[in-house]
Amino acid sequence: MSIAKNDINTSMGVRKVVLTTLPVLQPMSNAPGATQNYYCLSLDLKGFQIQIDLQAMPAGITFDQLQINQVWWVEKRTTSYRLYLYAGVMDPTTRTIDSTVPLPISQYYSGYYVSSSGGTVSGNLTIASGLTVSGNFNINGNTISGGVTTSGYVLTATSSSGSRFAAPVTSNTASSFIGTNGTVTGSSWGNITSVSLTAGTWLVSAQVLSSVVADFALSPTSASNTNAYVSTSTYNNSGGASPTDINAYMTKIITVATTTTVYLIGYGKSSGTIYYQSQTGSNTPNATGITAVKIA
Repeated sequence: MSIAKNDINTSMGVRKVVLTTLPVLQPMSNAPGATQNYYCLSLDLKGFQIQIDLQAMPAGITFDQLQINQVWWVEKRTTSYRLYLYAGVMDPTTRTIDSTVPLPISQYYSGYYVSSSGGTVSGNLTIASGLTVSGNFNINGNTISGGVTTSGYVLTATSSSGSRFAAPVTSNTASSFIGTNGTVTGSSWGNITSVSLTAGTWLVSAQVLSSVVADFALSPTSASNTNAYVSTSTYNNSGGASPTDINAYMTKIITVATTTTVYLIGYGKSSGTIYYQSQTGSNTPNATGITAVKIA
């Protein structure tokens, strides 16, 4: 709409103005301990400058919603002009006012947030301050860059396309390492060591230091590789007699519904196959055994 003379009602102390600055801290408010009072400048539709006191604002209006070229009705109830009613935005080139342009959404006004009953946000969502989530927080098809800080929760993968924050486990590691050199009879599967896993999802790793060519597996049974979780072999590329001290490594994410024993088993290519560790202890290089970390 175009500017008309009736946009100014000086007899009632009400004027239509165009904001020319953002909120500015009053000079007296720079004094130590002074109240933080703000104002902004504007021009009425005849070109006179009006200073607007922002100590009192219309209900629901915050400083971050005020922008240059916004049009407002202001009123002078005391000695200061104060914001009264929002009236749109003025095009500074054509000097026409579009009264249909809405106010920007305040980042501080909780009434604009998605309600607790649910909602959909189209496009990017920027959270300027904190985010509180009750229950699961599902992330699908996105990458989180930078650090993620939670209180009592960890981010875990639930599928190839999604993740969630879940409560961490209280007892999250298990291990079993053989303490002395051991043998498993050749030409049959035999147990080397085992570990008991409680219900949940575990990252299980195993290592065997073997003196001969052999097959190894992480299995739900102690003497068979049927339905083995993962398997591997020690070998030498020449196809002849195996050199000594060959390391075999395996790792697998295993999910169990109830407390389950996982066995590290071996199958000798010949009788008297020897499995041993050079030293004892889970932190010792070349130790033979299982390490399990619960991840969900």
